Amino acid sequence: MNRESGIGNRESGCKHMRYAHATRTAVSGQRSVVSGQLILFKSTICVAQALAFGHAVRTRL
Repeated sequence: MNRESGIGNRESGCKHMRYAHATRTAVSGQRSVVSGQLILFKSTICVAQALAFGHAVRTRL
């Protein structure tokens, strides 16, 4: 009986590890999506600033 309970514990440990790995993968995936959105947002701001600056320079000339 002890041997069977040991096997059961090992199986539940494996399931837990699979879940933990899936959770880490999902979290890292969410981080990469967020960082991608931040990069896109920052580049959009840079383009907007460049256009605004370029427009200001053109009106001065």
